[in-house]
Amino acid sequence: MDSVQSLDVLVASETLDGCFVQVSKFSQTLDSDFSITVKETENHEDTLLQLVDGKGDLAAVSGKWWAENEDERLQAKLFLPRKDPTLVLVSEDKLEYIPKNGVIVANSPLIKRQILRARRDLSVISSLQAINKDTLDVESITALEDLRINQEINGYVISRTLHELLPFKTRRHTLGIHKRVEERFKFIPQGLSGFVVLISRKGFQNQTLSRFNDNGAKIAFELEQMALGHIDENIRPFVGIHAEQRKIGTILKEAEKFQSKQIISSLIQPNQIKLDGKIRIEVMMEIVSYDGRVTGKIERMFKPDDAISSVRNIIIEWNNLLETMTKDHPEEKRRNLPATQRILQIHPPENNT
Repeated sequence: MDSVQSLDVLVASETLDGCFVQVSKFSQTLDSDFSITVKETENHEDTLLQLVDGKGDLAAVSGKWWAENEDERLQAKLFLPRKDPTLVLVSEDKLEYIPKNGVIVANSPLIKRQILRARRDLSVISSLQAINKDTLDVESITALEDLRINQEINGYVISRTLHELLPFKTRRHTLGIHKRVEERFKFIPQGLSGFVVLISRKGFQNQTLSRFNDNGAKIAFELEQMALGHIDENIRPFVGIHAEQRKIGTILKEAEKFQSKQIISSLIQPNQIKLDGKIRIEVMMEIVSYDGRVTGKIERMFKPDDAISSVRNIIIEWNNLLETMTKDHPEEKRRNLPATQRILQIHPPENNT
């Protein structure tokens, strides 16, 4: 009988970022010659300490947490398939059908601005304003649900992971990335959402693990991390960024539906042969003004082999875009150009720094 490889994976059970659930599901999909044992820890910090002490072979943490807490003693070893990073609106109706002047609870500064961009008549308040809680867990979301049932608010925005943990059923509506209805806005999420990374001590070798690595998730993580590293920390809360590996056929169907000629022409060869079966990396970045009225956006598609150089070019374009949109421009008499005020106001006037 062939031997079965088994590894111990440390993962925090009390975090609300979905790591424990995703790792548990991953353990059930492994081949018969390989298995993992999930060992629970208190939190991500405890997970790393136990890994360094040799109490496990791997540790599972969220991609966002790892990007903020990388440790030179450790390395990212395996990326699980990315969970949909978009948020959900818990309400009776989709955003476009919320009653006029309705009230939505959302803690993310970016999602607040994106909602105002779609519906300027709505009031978007924080959970601190609604229930005197600045962080969301099952208990605080239950309090928000009570407000919604009592019609004191029309809905609230939470992560998919939190929604799956709720002990009650609710209607949810995706605040999505890809357009399915022409008039609907995209809700590009903040970067590094939805990733689960298995990390190991440096020098740890296991060739079997490589066959379970989700390369699309790995590429997306690295590109988003690279782009975010060039964005000023003061404006990161207002920036959406998403990188994704997509099939050309899927992109074309969406482009043809909404008659996006630029995308169609870029993905069809001169002899009119569609590049079905091939893939492209799609990167979307946007920043939204404080009142939701103005958006600065870049969307690009490129071949996987061109990923690093393409993101470098996107960063240059992004900085040029911000330079143009967020600064006042004096009059240029030689070019007969009048003085103009900034197009995009990131902070409210009284907090314009």
